[in-house]
Amino acid sequence: MAVMEKLVEKLRNIEDKVECKKLKKKHEKARFSNTFLRMQNERVERDFYCTRVQANKFYQEMIHRGFMF
Repeated sequence: MAVMEKLVEKLRNIEDKVECKKLKKKHEKARFSNTFLRMQNERVERDFYCTRVQANKFYQEMIHRGFMF
């Protein structure tokens, strides 16, 4: 009976290791995805800021030339 219990325990350990590897792989994919999304968000924020700066310069130039909005 003790031999059978040891085999069952080894099987559980193997299953736990496999599950752990699966979770690690899933975590790594999620972390990569999060990094990629953060980089995209930073790019969008940077582009949005540049657009606001350009719009501000445009309006300042129009005001300087005497255009009224």
